[in-house]
Amino acid sequence: MKTSPSPSLDCAGAFAARVLASSLAACIPPGHALAQNTAISNTSATGAIGTATHWLPASVPTISNDAVFNNSSGKGIRNFNSGTLTFGSLDVTVTSVGTYTIRNENISAITSSLVLGGPGNMGNGVSGANVDDLIYVSSIATLKLTATGGTNGIGVFGIVLGQSGNFNIAGTCEISSIISDGGNHHGFTKTGAGKLTLSGVNTYSGNTTVSGGTLDLADNAGLRFAITDSANNKVAGSGIVTLNGDFTIDTTAVTVSSGSWTLVDCSTLNETFGASFSVAGADWSEHSNVWTKVEGARTWTFTEATGVLALTSTGLTAYDTWAATTYGLSGAEAAFDMDHDHDGIANGLEWILGGDPTRADLAAISPVITGDAANGLTLIFKRAAGSLAETELAVAWGGRPDLLSNIVTIGSADRGPNGNQPTVALDAPAPGQVTVNIPAANASGGRLFARLQAARK
Repeated sequence: MKTSPSPSLDCAGAFAARVLASSLAACIPPGHALAQNTAISNTSATGAIGTATHWLPASVPTISNDAVFNNSSGKGIRNFNSGTLTFGSLDVTVTSVGTYTIRNENISAITSSLVLGGPGNMGNGVSGANVDDLIYVSSIATLKLTATGGTNGIGVFGIVLGQSGNFNIAGTCEISSIISDGGNHHGFTKTGAGKLTLSGVNTYSGNTTVSGGTLDLADNAGLRFAITDSANNKVAGSGIVTLNGDFTIDTTAVTVSSGSWTLVDCSTLNETFGASFSVAGADWSEHSNVWTKVEGARTWTFTEATGVLALTSTGLTAYDTWAATTYGLSGAEAAFDMDHDHDGIANGLEWILGGDPTRADLAAISPVITGDAANGLTLIFKRAAGSLAETELAVAWGGRPDLLSNIVTIGSADRGPNGNQPTVALDAPAPGQVTVNIPAANASGGRLFARLQAARK
């Protein structure tokens, strides 16, 4: 096994913890024999959507119905108290400015789901559109579909796309519920001049098309992209799109060694990637708005300026590709044990910890350290998934800073607990993180020190 000098980072000492409507028949297009349902008009209390007497006529909507909220006061809170219901569409056609909220008020963490459309859907008879609207919100209305309940409710409320269709938003719609599609690759088209905000970590994998108005992906919200050798879903259209959340890019089905996939059609959209935008996953890193993931000889890049995901393959190792392709390092400055930016962390550890070898980022990527006489010394740090195959990562520890003769390796599995030996927990407290605890019994004179170090295999 060929090794190179071992970059290391002194992490701790002396237990000093560092905190580093009633009737809408006239609106039904010819050929659509739809039974319209209207929501209860009482706005002073929560109404249960799954209760038949809260609808006119007195029956809960089904897939052949458009569930219509047309309260003259223009507002209300509705409790989605059923496990799963399927509506042809969900429509807010109020005559006064106001907000309708639908949420799960169960006092236990019960998940309820509203399925929009699917087999048996008769089309939308409310908005007058020739194509199917799964959601319709009039110009003076706000519709909120909320993932969890109010003050007392902790139930979960989700949206399922039973088919692809339109979210016709003339007013405002805010969806914090997770939008899924049952694995059927359904998507939606945002129409209408209003604004749609998504703030859930959505899992549907059909296209998101913005034909009118504005679509906002809020900070910490998510869109999922499923990539195959020859296809993918994408964000497209000609409307306004603001992307402050996260993209989850699933490339597991790709077998080719090179290619490109448009995830955001920047040529037609009026799109903005916000400062909080990210590509989710500890194995992705960002430099100058280009996101990179290295898988052995394959390198993935997602470029915000073009919206394109690209795959290239080289004969370089994952580390060499990271240093040369992502950050432009070459020669001696690209060496694993070189500290190119002089911030006290060698390039190799920068790679492992998710750092940037071209700027000083010691504080941002250093292990978070806590310590006391009862619990010992704990280090929490990130580890890039792509570094596991090429490096040997370890924590050296002992009671003297000049004599760290004990070693605990950080492999691909948890370690311990085992007596007074250190424990290693992977993906704790969060995915892509490593937690190492050295029990206090290993201290010498009330002092315990540790060093994080790495070597190339």
